Amino acid sequence: MSYMEWFSLGLLLVLLELFVPGVYLVWFGLSAFVTGALTIYHDFTVIEQSLVFGLISVVFALTGCNVFILLLAG
Repeated sequence: MSYMEWFSLGLLLVLLELFVPGVYLVWFGLSAFVTGALTIYHDFTVIEQSLVFGLISVVFALTGCNVFILLLAG
């Protein structure tokens, strides 16, 4: 996928967050943006792009979950 496809996917996921309850699509959208930015600077294969997207998604989702837990507890 090209970087523009990743940016488009990220924008779609962030916009879908407006219509879906919860706050989980925004993390996948941000992950798509980061994957797109990395794709500009490095020529990843589709499998490598998928792995990068998956890893970044897990990191963002866990970080977001921890931030919300800290905000609710404090």
